[in-house]
Parts: sequence; C-alpha cells; structure tokens
Amino acid sequence: MMFDFKMLLLQTLVVCSFISKAMQNAIGDVKCNKPADIYFVLDASSSIWGPDFRKQLEFVNSVIKELDLSVVRCGLLTYGNVVQEEFGLRTYEGRRHALTDAVSGVRQLRGDTHTDKAIRRARERMLENPREVPRIIVVMTDGRSNNPGLTAMESELTHRSGITTFAVGIGKSVDKNELKSIASHQDFLFTVDNFDALVAIKTMLREKACEVKFVPMPVELPQNTEGCKETPTDVVFMLDSSSNVRSQDFGFLLKFTNDLISELPLSTTGVRVGVATYSNTPKQQFSLGEHTSPNALSRAVNHISQQRGRTNMAMALRHLRQHSFKNSQASNNLRKIAIVITSSPSDRHADTSLQAQLLHELNIEVFAVGVGPAVDLKELETIASSPSQQHRMTIDSFGNLQLLKGQLGHKICSSDKDYAPLDRGVDIVKGRDQKTTTARTTQESTTETTPTPMPTTTTDAPRGCGIARPADIVFAISSTANSYEATEALEFIRTIAEKMIVTPSGVRIGLAPRNCLSLPGFMLDQGTNKDQVLRMFETNYPKPMLSETASTIKYLRNTSFKKESGARENAKKIGVLIIDGPVRNFIEAVEESLLAKKENIELLLIGVGSQTSMEEMTMLASSNSQHTVMTVSSYSHLKSLTKKFIFSANRHCISQ
Repeated sequence: MMFDFKMLLLQTLVVCSFISKAMQNAIGDVKCNKPADIYFVLDASSSIWGPDFRKQLEFVNSVIKELDLSVVRCGLLTYGNVVQEEFGLRTYEGRRHALTDAVSGVRQLRGDTHTDKAIRRARERMLENPREVPRIIVVMTDGRSNNPGLTAMESELTHRSGITTFAVGIGKSVDKNELKSIASHQDFLFTVDNFDALVAIKTMLREKACEVKFVPMPVELPQNTEGCKETPTDVVFMLDSSSNVRSQDFGFLLKFTNDLISELPLSTTGVRVGVATYSNTPKQQFSLGEHTSPNALSRAVNHISQQRGRTNMAMALRHLRQHSFKNSQASNNLRKIAIVITSSPSDRHADTSLQAQLLHELNIEVFAVGVGPAVDLKELETIASSPSQQHRMTIDSFGNLQLLKGQLGHKICSSDKDYAPLDRGVDIVKGRDQKTTTARTTQESTTETTPTPMPTTTTDAPRGCGIARPADIVFAISSTANSYEATEALEFIRTIAEKMIVTPSGVRIGLAPRNCLSLPGFMLDQGTNKDQVLRMFETNYPKPMLSETASTIKYLRNTSFKKESGARENAKKIGVLIIDGPVRNFIEAVEESLLAKKENIELLLIGVGSQTSMEEMTMLASSNSQHTVMTVSSYSHLKSLTKKFIFSANRHCISQ
C-alpha cells in the first residue's frame, strides 16, 4: 500500500513538472542561454510621451530578465537631438540587478529623431571589443527619423559589418519603408499599435534574437604575400594626428596600423615599415628599417602620441618626399609605398596638389585613405597615385578601419597589374569582391581603357538570361547627355538587345521614359521579341536634359517592374542606370536603391566620363559583386562594354 502511494506521488510530481514546463514555454519564460552581445537603441525624442518612454524601459527590462547574463552582454543608447551612451557592453556584465536598475534610471532626452546617428554609434561601440558571438542591435522608434536616407545608409553599413539589426516600430507614425531598411531581415521587423502592446512581441523578439548566428566581420586578409617576398618593398604610413581626430579614434588608427603591419612579411630585404604623423607639422615617428621585428614595430606604434593642431597635408607630403624614403633599400625593383590617412581637408589645397605631384614623380606609390564624412574626395584623388580609383579609399569611421585591412594588404603585396578588375577601392565597408586576379590597366579614369576579357561561350549571349532563368531588364538614361551622347547610349542598348535572347519567355527589355528628355520609353510587355524592341528604339531618340537618379530608381520600382507593365514574378529583375556625372539628391537615391534591393531588383551602374563618382555608384549598386559597376571614358565607347555587360547580366541570372 505504501509502495503504491509512493508511485502515485512520483507520477503526480512528474506530471506537474511536465505541465509547469509546458506552461513556461507557452508564456515565454524560458531564458535564452546562447552567448550574444546586444545593444538596445531607444527613441528618446519629444514625440514620445513621458509615461510611454517608461514603458519602453520596462519592455527592455522584461527582455533582459529572460537572458542568461552569464553569456549575454547588454548595452544601451538613447537618442533625440543627440545620442546618449547610457552604458556599454562591459559596464554591467553578469550583474542582472545592477543592469535592470540602470535601465530603470534612464532619463528621456527629448528633441528630434536622429536615428542614423544612434545606429552609427551603436555599430562603433559594438565593434570596439568584438567577441565571436552574435552581435545584435535592437532599434526602437515611434516615428520617421529626421533623415531616412542617412538612416538607411547607416543601417546598410551596420548589416555589412556583421551586425544583425532588429527594428521595433511603435504607433501609427512609423515609416514602414524606413523600418525595412533598418532591419537586417523582414523576420526582424516588429510593429505594435502602442507602447502597451510591446509586451505582445517580447517572446517573439527573444526567440528571434536567440536564433541569430555569429557573422564574422567582412575583413579579408591579404590573399597572397608572395609578391612582398619576391619584391623588396618600403612602406611608410603618414597618419592624421590633428585635432580633428578624437583621442579614441586615434587609438583605432594606431590599432589599424599595427594590425596591417602584422600581416606583412617583414624582413631586412623584404618589407620594411616606417611611420610618420602630421598636424601643423609632420613628425617621423620611426624610420624605414629602424624596427624589423613584429614585436618591436608593435611597441613603437603603440608609443606614438597624438600631436593635435591643424591638417597641414602639404607639409606631410613634402616630408614623405624629402625625408621618409631617404634610407630606402638599394634595389632596382624596389617598390616605395606611402599610405596617407586623413579625416579632413587640408588647409592649403594648392600646395597639397603641388606636393602630391612632386611625390608621384619620384615613383612613390601613394594610397590615400579618407575617414569619416568630412574628407574631400577630390583632394584624396589628387593625393592618390594613378589610377586614382585603385589608390583612393574611404571608410565611414575610424572604428571601421579594420574593414580596409585585407584590401590594403592585398594591394601592398601586389604589383599594379595584379589589382582585381573593377576593385575601385572606394567604400570598402561594402565588402567588395577581391578574389579575381585579371590584369588591370594603369591608365587614368579619364582615358579609354581596354575592356577586361570576359569568359564567353560559342554564342554572343552566354547561357544565363533567357535560358537559365527569364530576365526583365530595364534601362534608364539618367544623365546630362546632349543629343549626340544620348543617341550613343541608345545605340549601346540596342546592341545589347540584338545580342541577348529576347523572347516572350526569355529576356524582356524595357526603357524608362524621361519626360524632360522627350523620351517616351517602353514597357517590358512591349519588348518581348527582338524585332519589336528594335522598332521601339526608332521612336526613342531624345533631346536630353538633366534627370534625377532617385526618381528614376523610384520609377523602376513603382512602374517598370510591376506586373501591369509586363514584369514577371519568376524573372530576374535588372535595372541599368547610365549616368555621366555626380548624382543629384544622393541620399534620396541611396534610399531608393535600398528599397529596390529589398524588392529583389538588381541595380547595375554604368558610369560615363571622368565626372562620375565611383563612391556614389558603388553605394547605389545592389550587391557586393564587382560586376555591378562599369565605366567608360565617353559615350562613344559604350559599345566596348557590350560583352562585359552581357556577361554581368548572365551572372546575375544564374545567381540566386
């Protein structure tokens, strides 16, 4: 009898335990025990009522309570007119009560909604002390930011830095398109009607966060350093030490320099390194050959102090020419490389240009690296060696300099002819493909270049678009071309149409109309066979004027690639923009390009002439592939891109 009672009691306990666990799962009380770094970014602007701001804090605390803080670190930022760093990832590491008390004590900032600045700051802080764990930023907002274009750009940079971003929109004033640009994936976008409803998404948010996997930062180390071993190379860094660089950022700059040096094959007959800094005047911190071991070089770099003062770039370049390479190796095939890093324009532009020219005449190869939004791109181009596209690089912040390490290391250990084609070196934060080794020309961008040979088949149209997958391709001329130039562009498009497999079930071709160009254009359902397409070109020879890239991309999204215009659900959507100068309303154009990407529209950019900006075109291109941006020196040379364009389009058609 006693045995039966014990068995009954044991069975009851087992059943109760099972029911308890089931209830916990149902109400979402099971903690996520996976390691992660999480930054909460909270809207503290004036559009939020005080009690609602408190509900936002309560929601964050409710999420934190379900995290295993022995493996999860949390930081928090608030934003309004300014960004307030409430606490970092390490501040309350492993201390649950202190962490939740800190959240509860956060005060509302008020002011405007500068979401872009908050996302940027969170990204910088996240990457300061990265762990090999999922990196997550949770952005909460109750409305549209002050600058949706900048918000989209900062979000894209964050995604490309290996950080997963969640977007939480609260209320009816949120901009759903902006939320889409913030979120890394549509599954990471949440909206609720009001602050009271936040509790409804707590479990789902926690579960999705728990599913996030670690994404390494897109840093490519040098693929091959044999070039440095075979060719003696002297490398001198010239680092911005002016007052324009914050103390913390100067630390990032020194770390980047150390990390890049550590990747090079140092030796007395191979790679030797020197470092100089500049502000009002330049200073040689240590000379070529002074330190030869990695440890000695690392200690020497770490001991460099910031000078402060103005940005006298002219004196810095003069110092490189007259002093930094004085004790270079005695070798006929010696490469001399200067890496100039700056965060602001020089204070003497004419002198800077002259000193750069004198430096280039001594066969010193100069890489110009601009950091942050204040850099002068034209001045960077002047400083950089020819071809400037391969020697000029930009990055959004010192915290992200590491994203340039692989690219720059590869170039240091490569001869000019080994640079990968179309690897423009600009905006490397986008993680451009660096793996190809096709020879490149060393001519200036303003001269005509020989098209890079592309793999071909026995037909004019390699198997891809129209065979592997149907394709809808819409061309748009967004330029200041005169009548002759516009005609050349249309002849180029016509040549493409003649060589591709244009059929109702294969490739369809369209042309976006431009009212200001007196160009009617035609829809995809009017370009379903080759003869039809060629006839349509007879009515599309325009008298062009200025056009807007942003509105062009918007037209492609809202009209050209819609079903009623002949677009097909199963077809690869490719929009082709031919531009010949700086993009007007660039921020709006970037915002439209990001929306196009989310709608699975691939944007290919063709730049004509020397006035186009490779930085702008790479920001507008839809993917990281090197095949999304092409350039020629003039409209009359557009046809030289025919094979390259068809090959690029086919690559997109056979990709997922």
